[in-house]
Amino acid sequence: MTNFDFNAQAGIPSHTSFRGEPLTSRLQHLQDELSQLQAERKPLKITVGTELEMIVAHCKYPEGASGQMVATNTGRQAIYQLLNQPLSATCATCGELHMFKLAISRPGGEYDESYNTWSIDSDCTIQLTEDELDSIGDNVNHFDFYRVEIRTRILHVDRPQSTTQSLTDPQHTHSVSYAEEISRVLHRLNTGFDGKSELPGISGPFSVLTNQSCGLHVHVGNEHRGFPLRTVKNVVSTYVANERAIDAMHATDRIGGSRLPLEPQNRNQGLYRGTNEIEGNAYNMPWSAHHSMAVYDRREKASRGTDSPEFRTFAMANDSDPASQFYPVSHFSNPAVHKAATQYSAEAQLTLIQNAPSVPALQGHQGGYGHNSTVELSNLAPPGNPFHRKNTIEFRQHAGTTQPIEVLSWLDFAINVVRHAHNTPDEEYANLCTGEFRDPSYHTLDLLKAVGCSDRTLKHEKHKLGMGSHHYANTLADKEKANVPMTLPGMLLAPLQLHIIERRRNANIPTRVSARINTKFLQGGYGQFTDFYLDKLHFIGAQHAAAREGLRVGYVNPDTRPASSKEDESPYGHWGRLVRPVDDDEESEAQGHGTFSARSASSSEMAAYPLSDNEILFGIQRSSRAGRRASLTGATFGDYHESAGVADDDDVAQHIEDVNEPAQRVMLPPTENERAAIHPDRLQLIEAATAQQADSVQAPQVPDAIGHIWRTNAAAPRARPLPPDIVSTTTRNRDSDDGAPLSPGFRLQPPPRDTRRELRAARVHDSSAR
Repeated sequence: MTNFDFNAQAGIPSHTSFRGEPLTSRLQHLQDELSQLQAERKPLKITVGTELEMIVAHCKYPEGASGQMVATNTGRQAIYQLLNQPLSATCATCGELHMFKLAISRPGGEYDESYNTWSIDSDCTIQLTEDELDSIGDNVNHFDFYRVEIRTRILHVDRPQSTTQSLTDPQHTHSVSYAEEISRVLHRLNTGFDGKSELPGISGPFSVLTNQSCGLHVHVGNEHRGFPLRTVKNVVSTYVANERAIDAMHATDRIGGSRLPLEPQNRNQGLYRGTNEIEGNAYNMPWSAHHSMAVYDRREKASRGTDSPEFRTFAMANDSDPASQFYPVSHFSNPAVHKAATQYSAEAQLTLIQNAPSVPALQGHQGGYGHNSTVELSNLAPPGNPFHRKNTIEFRQHAGTTQPIEVLSWLDFAINVVRHAHNTPDEEYANLCTGEFRDPSYHTLDLLKAVGCSDRTLKHEKHKLGMGSHHYANTLADKEKANVPMTLPGMLLAPLQLHIIERRRNANIPTRVSARINTKFLQGGYGQFTDFYLDKLHFIGAQHAAAREGLRVGYVNPDTRPASSKEDESPYGHWGRLVRPVDDDEESEAQGHGTFSARSASSSEMAAYPLSDNEILFGIQRSSRAGRRASLTGATFGDYHESAGVADDDDVAQHIEDVNEPAQRVMLPPTENERAAIHPDRLQLIEAATAQQADSVQAPQVPDAIGHIWRTNAAAPRARPLPPDIVSTTTRNRDSDDGAPLSPGFRLQPPPRDTRRELRAARVHDSSAR
């Protein structure tokens, strides 16, 4: 493990010398250092603000509309009208329900630079995709759509906001907490824009949508005072050291990373946002991607002996500390910094972060992409700048949402990460960064508990991770579907709403989040690792040795072919064939052949993770209800579950390896019990698909680690699997109330187009029959 040099945490260069300086200069320098030390130990007065991005749909049926995004003020005015009415809230001190008026600025009025009121603005990055617009066909011409960003006022975390005088006690003034205020606003928004109700003076109902172009951004501040340098360093270090665990809290399209650590060094990669990312552009780049781009560029310069202009780490233009400029190059006299600047590892990132001489140096470490980062520092004021408006650390990874529990949980996490980073003593924090945070078994819930998140947040994240009988993605989707209007005019938007609901469900299903994290891990998105770290993992699959070698610190891809001669031009990187997940609509073959797991000290506990979002999880059982299988995420290598039917983790590993080899998988017709639950028309399609497999002979039945049956045949070639739409009819819902075990799992593949038409027809028949 890398030992960090924490001397720079307080912004005190270790090489400071006063020799030859005037006495007044030396005294001023000492006074500045004392002020900095006092600020570091002074309790924070934490404030928060959120940016809620969304799409507002205005139905003008039976009149016509634009059918596209509109740049007028109508959507913002509608939200203002809705939120400018008195809200009910529970008093933070007496618990009494009372009415209060939200402090909100009228759209188009004078801009509130003090952030003392809520505001409603627009954001050009919010978009509806062609698929989304096409989902409602010609009915789109009855709608106008508006890009909206609602910004909260500055909210004091530990000081409720006074509202109105109590009607029962003249001596008491009610107050609301930051969480209550946000929750009440979201409740009003969700109920007022439900696609059914109209606002006074505006014809036609409004609906609120949040698709994958929308984000939830949280600003955490220390009033207007900013943060000590060591606090900022520790916040970023927490995110870097726990990137995998934090990724597990998010949707798949919020889990990004760079595959540059496994790319050949001589490919002349264009180093800009979106290049060499795992499966294309994620919503925001993690700090690991910034680091990988910088390391790749430095290695490229070294190999060519030139000073490449493609990527430079830089300091902000108003940086008053010359030592910060072009960090870390300016600090290469420190051997630890010089070495870390050319290594693709989290430990190397932590070394550079902890040795940064100033906040502008940290800002420059993001390579000019601060606004597109999971943690943004560009809102922090440089020293001596009293006119900076925000002075906040911004957390930008979360997907857009109007669900109060999601917003408040993300707020709680961000607040407590900052508070923990500020309050933890230096030595203890260094031990966390080199110890627990970097242990493969350290998982999401460990982190949430360590930083001090509330019980409500812990409960919600457990629900999201699938650590119960039902996971949050399904629960929310079912709830949202039940609220979709099914009468005119609201029903005209229903196909678009259902389209977005299903996309969001799929992006948050724990198995798919797990698959995304596996993809990122094996493609180098989390960087490279020491042998000590890798030895704690158990790699499963025919090509596990090659994958493990690529993830070792110091590995350099030996491929010397020019980029134009690459055999695999897919965006999935050097190890793409190992880990590529499959979308439901793709028509190419699934290529994920491997997986990895963490091994615990206990011989009876193990967690294994699939590499394809169409793979059934192996070896996982929740003991709360017999036969029920919990969905895991890559949250946790160490989120251990009891395994049944095997002696120890070596047996489980070997067993999974035996049943996970694609060449051994065959598909057999459904069992009698399964046949009884399938519509006859669909059953005919299933039997036709399985009959095409000439080598699908009856195979030995091998129970997996939880007693489910995987049908294997070592002599059979790899067979074309059943389409997802068919297999879904033979696989019981893992969240079913009867707790029945899942039926045999298959590696899935989308059907050909003609089969899709038959399936659609069968579904229509199935639906009408019911």
